[in-house]
Amino acid sequence: MGNTAKTPASILALCLVGALTLAGCSRASDTTEADISDDTFSDSRRVSDEFPVTIPTKFGDVTIEEQPQRVVTLGWGDTDTALALGVQPVGNMDWLSLGGNGVGSWAQDQYTQTPEVLDREDMDYEKIAALEPDVIINVKTSGDEDQYDKLSSIAPTVGIPEGGEGSRTPMNQQVEMIAAALGKQDKGADLIDQVESRYRELREKYPQWKGKTLSSLYHSEANWSVYLPGDARADVPAALGFELDPRVAEIAEDVERFTVDISTEQLDRADSDVVIGIPVGEDKSSLESDNAWKNLTAVREGRAFALDEEQTDAFSMGSVSSILYALDELEPLLAEATSPAN
Repeated sequence: MGNTAKTPASILALCLVGALTLAGCSRASDTTEADISDDTFSDSRRVSDEFPVTIPTKFGDVTIEEQPQRVVTLGWGDTDTALALGVQPVGNMDWLSLGGNGVGSWAQDQYTQTPEVLDREDMDYEKIAALEPDVIINVKTSGDEDQYDKLSSIAPTVGIPEGGEGSRTPMNQQVEMIAAALGKQDKGADLIDQVESRYRELREKYPQWKGKTLSSLYHSEANWSVYLPGDARADVPAALGFELDPRVAEIAEDVERFTVDISTEQLDRADSDVVIGIPVGEDKSSLESDNAWKNLTAVREGRAFALDEEQTDAFSMGSVSSILYALDELEPLLAEATSPAN
């Protein structure tokens, strides 16, 4: 993927992942069904692949009577997750303007049929209904109840969990919920194990990462933000042993989003042991030429690096497939930034 600039719409999508919401269906209370509790989600293996299955969401329990054949995915990373589980959605939302089938290079080969790629700028309920979905997956999104209700009138919809507002559904929970909805719990558990094994492998290989502070800096048109816990661009480094810089945590205490804006004058608060520059709507050379970036101590001492467009997309998506891809890309960059020479 080249370093072409994204549209303003995709910039917004990267920062505040859309207004799409979950939709629900029946709020079942039949305890004879394969109910899935919050405890169950902590270990997918305890859930059978039998239907009906009931999944808890922010707006109540959603019951899926039989294994879905036609799936529409709307949330951030939901399409990647379904594909990794072996299910090809008939329609999906292309949040990052990736083109093609609406997924990144890390997932392109998992599509063998052409899906309907939906416009994130205009939630077209008629188009979604025309796809005749058996289930709609909208697990990682903002959590708007009006859209939830509209989507749920089309098909049973699995929406965000409690605490998932603002597109902050953790990767593990996203996988577990979607796997349950699709009857792929064992496969979902295997996918989570793959990511956790990779994290463990890298922590053991690079023990020097433990305890170092790291800031993932968003940059677009001279505006700066720092990614916070609840977003992959903070959560992935944390899983590798890095810590959020206390100076960033201090200014983010009352922030409910997954980024905190930071002025050029305050950028030194994010001048951590390691700094990752994430350009949005521009290529990495624009970020690297910014004087505020060049003045960071981490940059001057070789402890910082900027990502290219495809690396940015993978790091941002935060799905199983994209995280595994991003880790392969990040490993040599992080190793160099934390080498004894630096």
